[in-house]
Amino acid sequence: MADSFWPTLAEVKAYLGIVVPDDDDYLQMQMDATVLAIENYCGRWFEAKDDIEQFRLTDFDKHYSRVNGIRLHRVPIASIASIINAPDAGVTFTYKQGESGFIQGNFIDLGEDISVSYRGGFEDAIPADVLNVYYEMMTVRYSLKSYKVPLSGNLKSQAVPGVHSESFYDTGSESSKVGYGLPSPTNFSHVLDSYILYNF
Repeated sequence: MADSFWPTLAEVKAYLGIVVPDDDDYLQMQMDATVLAIENYCGRWFEAKDDIEQFRLTDFDKHYSRVNGIRLHRVPIASIASIINAPDAGVTFTYKQGESGFIQGNFIDLGEDISVSYRGGFEDAIPADVLNVYYEMMTVRYSLKSYKVPLSGNLKSQAVPGVHSESFYDTGSESSKVGYGLPSPTNFSHVLDSYILYNF
């Protein structure tokens, strides 16, 4: 297993032919933004890790019986350690592991709060075609630096307290006004669409 799943700063600099440290901070910011953009577009986390995801069933879910499955986001799933009704952890639960991170079961039996402890993601390396997209996006992002593209976008996050949180890079609308837009994963939909997990 590689020490670093996504390319390191040194690897990105080597790919771009950069030998000086002047732009290291800029590059690191763009590297983080590129990973977030790809993962948010696909609705999944690629790197293999032991993880815990929490889900909260709403009254709407229960009323309309939308509680027959949940989707994990670190896929492929290697193993599931437990699915419990947090925080009580007192319900014995039977489930079926489906494809693409989908776990089937009568989750209404667990109550409102569900906690899944599992390991998932790509264990050995990032898929080659996703890695190519990453490097292409980084190439464009770095090339736009000299155009003084207004990085009006910010690293933002949104969350449902105690349930789920995610970060994303919002580029705003300023870059399009000057004619230079930061690369979007949608430009690589022909590659990334096959990795999309819906209901992120």
